[in-house]
Amino acid sequence: MTKVESSKAFAFIFAIIITLSVMKSLGNFQFENVQAPIEDKPPVIPEVTVKVNEIELLDEQLIPSKQPFLPEAYKKYPRILVDGNFKSASLKVTGLNDSGERTFLLLNVGNQTGIINAVRKDVNRIDMKATTELGGVFGKVIVTGVDLMNAELGSNSDFFKQTGLGKQTFHFIQPEQVIQVYPIIVLPFDESGSYTGQITSMKLIYTCENDCEVLLCNKGEKDSECIHRERSSEAMQDWLSRNGYN
Repeated sequence: MTKVESSKAFAFIFAIIITLSVMKSLGNFQFENVQAPIEDKPPVIPEVTVKVNEIELLDEQLIPSKQPFLPEAYKKYPRILVDGNFKSASLKVTGLNDSGERTFLLLNVGNQTGIINAVRKDVNRIDMKATTELGGVFGKVIVTGVDLMNAELGSNSDFFKQTGLGKQTFHFIQPEQVIQVYPIIVLPFDESGSYTGQITSMKLIYTCENDCEVLLCNKGEKDSECIHRERSSEAMQDWLSRNGYN
């Protein structure tokens, strides 16, 4: 290799080295100037706690009379004062049927009545197949629950006569509930339609959207007296007016 050729080779190699060095510097420059995200921490989400309220409606086991809707029997059932903005409201029911025969549950709230987890077949009969599938046939032990704000129950006889429908939707408690007093009762009955068994517990469990309350009226106390005692004379007068007593 001549001196000139050697110089050219050296210059070529030097150029390559310079080029590689510049490329490396540019690469480092690019990586060193990559922007990291400004926000890289997850948000702190506050935990929202909802107060769950529970009230037992029975102070002793309830054994239904043979004619539980006669005035003397009916006035002994628990009555609740409901008021406010409700988020949820449900009834948990437990009971016993010593006979062990197939049993069904009738729920009455105020002037509304339906059969829990059931379907009516005609005015006098229950659809056994559909009711069994829904869990509405009970044996010796009774455990069930009902959504009091949106309950789909077996229809009562009057509703069936009017519509021919075996199921009926009830809204016993409204989301925005004005002050009202309701008798509330669950009555077991057998395949012959006779009332039987006993209810050992009725727990009303509810949550509020804003302020709401369920209170138990005293036994023997008039509805108006319950409202006056728990709220005010103005609330009582408003209730009397809304219910046609004035």
